[in-house]
Order: sequence, then structure tokens, then C-alpha cells
Amino acid sequence: AHRIRIETLHWHTTPYNAGYTTSQIGGYDTAHPITDISLTNCLIDHHPLTSPDQLDLHTRHTHHLSIT
Repeated sequence: AHRIRIETLHWHTTPYNAGYTTSQIGGYDTAHPITDISLTNCLIDHHPLTSPDQLDLHTRHTHHLSIT
């Protein structure tokens, strides 16, 4: 898959299980990666998402992720 856009996503963290909730984006395998993913206008607890580190994001077989 390619040219995936996730836009205007707002979510809130919870005090339960803090530090153990992760996000994952991944393709099926090296022959079927996900490319050109953009996260646009995404908020966490009313603060703009600026880095994948804010999501505890794990990627596999993923290329060209942008956050705007």
C-alpha cells in the first residue's frame, strides 16, 4: 500500500497501563511494504503530534513516514 493519509485524529492517553501501550504501522513483508504514510493534524491530549516517539511507534516494512 502507498500514499496513506491519516488526518484529523485526536486521542487522549489514559493513566492505566502507562508506558505499555504502543502503536504499530507495518507492511506484510519486504515485498509488500507500506510507503508514503502521512499523519496530518493529529493531536494527543490536545497537543500536536510532532514525532513518532510520542506514539511509542513501531514500524516494520514501512518507508517514508511524515508527520505534519
